[in-house]
Amino acid sequence: MKKLFFALATILCILLCACFCYAESITWSVHNGVLTISGTGDMPSYAENAAPWNNSFHQYNSVIIDEGITSVGDYAFHLRSSVYHVYLPTTLKSVGKYAFSGCCITELSFPYGTQSVGDNAFAGCPFLSLVSIPSTLVSLSDSAFMGCTDLSAIYVDLANPVYKGHDGVLYSKDMTKLLKYPSAHPATDFTLPKTVLSLSPYTFANCSTLSSVTLHDDITQLAPGSFAWCDHLKSIHFPEALTSIGDYAFYYCTALEELSLPSTLTHIGNYAFGGCDNVSSILFPGSPAQWQEIAIGHNYILTVLPIQYNYQAAPEIRYDITVIFNGEKMEFDTAPLIKDGRTLVPMRAVFEAFGAAVAWEPTTKTVTASRNGTTITLEIDSPILKINNAVLVLDVPAQIIENRTYVPLRAISECLSCSVDWNGETQTVTIKETE
Repeated sequence: MKKLFFALATILCILLCACFCYAESITWSVHNGVLTISGTGDMPSYAENAAPWNNSFHQYNSVIIDEGITSVGDYAFHLRSSVYHVYLPTTLKSVGKYAFSGCCITELSFPYGTQSVGDNAFAGCPFLSLVSIPSTLVSLSDSAFMGCTDLSAIYVDLANPVYKGHDGVLYSKDMTKLLKYPSAHPATDFTLPKTVLSLSPYTFANCSTLSSVTLHDDITQLAPGSFAWCDHLKSIHFPEALTSIGDYAFYYCTALEELSLPSTLTHIGNYAFGGCDNVSSILFPGSPAQWQEIAIGHNYILTVLPIQYNYQAAPEIRYDITVIFNGEKMEFDTAPLIKDGRTLVPMRAVFEAFGAAVAWEPTTKTVTASRNGTTITLEIDSPILKINNAVLVLDVPAQIIENRTYVPLRAISECLSCSVDWNGETQTVTIKETE
C-alpha cells in the first residue's frame, strides 16, 4: 500500500512540475499600450475570458508575440476589441480556436511556418479586410473568418499544397471546393466555376455586395448557412440537379423576392429561408405530389405562400451573332448576345479592335476608353454614357454577365465615329469607320 501511495505521489509531483514549467515558459508585460508575450514553446489554451492579461485589456491596443512562441492558445484574445495590431512570430505553428475572435485587427499575414488555424480563430473581427496565407498553412477551419464583414480578399501563396486563391476567393487547391467567399468582395455578381463541386458551410455568409449568384448544374447540395445574411442577394440560380438545401442556407436574405426551386429537391433544412420576408412567389416545376415528398424543416414562408406547380421558365434567348469590323470578322472568347433588343459584346475585345485604350476602375466599376481625342466613360449597370463632356442615355447599360463585362455595341461604335448596320436574316452586325 505504501509503495502504491509513493508511486501515485511521485506521478503527481511530476505532473505538477511539468505544468509549472509550462506556465513559467510564457511571460507577459504591458508597456506604452503594447502587450508583449515572451517565452518558448506553446502558449497555454484558456477558458473563455480567462487569459491572465484580460484584466489589463484597457491598457493595450497592440499585441507582440515574441519569437520562440509556437502557438496562440484557445481564447487567448477572445473579444478584446481594444486590439488593433497583432505581430506574430516566425516560430508560430498554430492558432487556437477563438484566439483572436472579436478583435479589431485590419490586416493579417500569417508567417511562413504557420500550419493550422482553429475554429472561429478570427471570427467576428469587424475591420479585418485582407488575409494572406503562406504555403505552410494546410489546416484552416471553415469558420476561421466567420462574420468578418469587411473582409474583401484572401490571398494564398502559389506553393500552398492545400489551398488556392483566385480573384480574392479561397478554394481548395484543385478548385473543386469553394471554401470562403470574402464578405466584402467588391463583385455584385458571381458565377461558380465549373470545377467547383461543393461549398463549405457559411461560404458566402454576410456578403454585403452580392446581388446575383449562378450555380452550375453539377452542384447537388448547398451546405448549411451557405448564403446566410446576404441581404443584397436578389437572384439565385438553383442547379437543376440540386437535392438538398441545408439549415439556414438563405437565412435573412431579405432582398430575395422569388424562389424557383428545382423538382430534384428531396430535403430543405430548418430555417433555410428563415427571415426571407420579401419572398412573394415560389415556383416549382414539379407536381404537388413531388412537393409533398420533399422533407422540409421549419420554414414559415414555405407553408404560408402558395406554390406555383408545374412551372416552366422561358428559355434564355441567345443569338449566334457575327460582328464584321472594317471587312474583318471579329473573334470573341465569349459570344455576343442580344438583350432587350440591343447587341452586347465583350468590352475589352471591341475596344481593342477599335484601337481604343481601355481602363477599368474596380472600386467604382467604371470603364474608360479613349480613341482619337474621344473619351467614353461607362459605369456598370448605369444607363449614363459620357462622351467627353456630353451625356448619352443608353437603352441597355454596360453590365457584367457570367463574370464578363459587356457593352452595347451600337452606342460604343457610334461614339467612336463608326457606322453600324444590322442584318437580321444573317444575324450580322457590320461596323465601318467613317473617319
